[in-house]
Amino acid sequence: MMLVAEVARQAGLFDWLAVAAAEHAAGSARRLFDLVFLVGTVVTVLLSNDATAVVLTPAVYAVTRVVGAPPLPYLYVCAFIANAASFVLPISNPANLVVFGDRMPGLAPWLLDFAFP
Repeated sequence: MMLVAEVARQAGLFDWLAVAAAEHAAGSARRLFDLVFLVGTVVTVLLSNDATAVVLTPAVYAVTRVVGAPPLPYLYVCAFIANAASFVLPISNPANLVVFGDRMPGLAPWLLDFAFP
């Protein structure tokens, strides 16, 4: 994941994403916060909490530089989402594999227990 993040940084992906997010937010701090929250949730659920922490965080920092916003609220939401959304699916947090091992529940029971919280 760290290698992917570094290659993406060198390719300018984070800067490109920053400009796209800034344009989509259209000057609204709330819209930018919601965008970071939504993207962070999707990245965490579909990839892993590590992907949010390692890949999304530099992109969010780049966005705050582009728009001149204070970075901490947006970086905090990355950390929050990396933890909170990592229980939506069993694959969202690699620690789930260690904790449950060969007793990993099926997807339906998992979603009943963790999807709402």
